[in-house]
Amino acid sequence: MSCKKTPKLNLYDYIEPYLDKGADAIAGAKKEYYRLYKAEWRRRYRSTVKQYSVCLDAAEQRQLKTEGRKHKKSVTGLIKSACFAYLNRVYLIQDLEVVNSVRQLLAQNYNALLELAGEKALNQKMAIDLLRRIQTLEAKVMSKLFKPRTLEDWIIQTITENPRHIESLKLLLEKYDK
Repeated sequence: MSCKKTPKLNLYDYIEPYLDKGADAIAGAKKEYYRLYKAEWRRRYRSTVKQYSVCLDAAEQRQLKTEGRKHKKSVTGLIKSACFAYLNRVYLIQDLEVVNSVRQLLAQNYNALLELAGEKALNQKMAIDLLRRIQTLEAKVMSKLFKPRTLEDWIIQTITENPRHIESLKLLLEKYDK
């Protein structure tokens, strides 16, 4: 069998000419078909998905493996997640199950309040106020867990709230500038 172009046919159409040549010819045709199919798949995959190599020394590799276990990810999965977390300015959450349990508890409280409001066990106005507060709390908690405030944002807010912190910040920067 010669090196043919990638088969455009399915397997059965590809091996049809070999059917009357015996079991060995059919097995060879199947092998050739899958070799060509895999080669074409790899070519298409490499044209759409880019790969990069990263070289690590032993200490860096140990550190990434340790962190990967904590995050329940492979080393490459951790590198990719950490890179995009940094670019998107979000936290790389170590235990997503804990975060999801917090989210679930907030939702359960919200649902419990809805039930109480439906049963008229709570004053309607108070129930609506509590539901809004829980929604706000959930939004803030999820925001803080996934989207950290940058140092720049924190400094700007602090200076806006109390402008006399500018002098303290200048003194601190001068101290470490030396």
